[in-house]
Amino acid sequence: MIQAGPPPEELGGFGEGSQPALPSHTGRILDRLLNFGRLGGFGEGPQPEVLRHTGRASWDAIDLARYIFDIDQQVGRHLVGPYGDGGGHHPHQQAARRNNANYDARAATAVRFGTFDHGAINRVQGQLHRQFVAGGGTISTYNLMVEEDFQRQAMKAGGFTDAEIEQILAISRNELLRQGALDPTRVPWGP
Repeated sequence: MIQAGPPPEELGGFGEGSQPALPSHTGRILDRLLNFGRLGGFGEGPQPEVLRHTGRASWDAIDLARYIFDIDQQVGRHLVGPYGDGGGHHPHQQAARRNNANYDARAATAVRFGTFDHGAINRVQGQLHRQFVAGGGTISTYNLMVEEDFQRQAMKAGGFTDAEIEQILAISRNELLRQGALDPTRVPWGP
């Protein structure tokens, strides 16, 4: 005769009982699920934003999970994820959006330290931006294209390959687009 064991422990409903601690980014999960349809879903209609997020023209289940749960992504030898979950280098500079009320530096994309020369990146960024400002550049001429050109040069000096740079910029660009902070609002190292 088979005997039933004790009843399973109650997991708790909405707000009832003990529940496991959730990661800090879970508040964005519903937004990301709702946004998934706008990004094209799995092969549904045009998908211009999919390329920005994945670096490819389509999603797969792993891309979906990474997008929704903000799981660090492997790009070459680099790990990429939200800055607040482990720090790192912002591919699109925090200083270029510091005065944008929509910009969330902790949610912005970062490349985890340890696989590149961050000092070299900072030196090249500083040099390029100081030259830009000295040559008369202002926020009216500093746009996403200029920022990404500078970043490509800086990341190359830091040891990234061209393919890694493009994929990382695509991931970062998508997060900034989600935030409503895609375009720079100030020139780093500028007045």
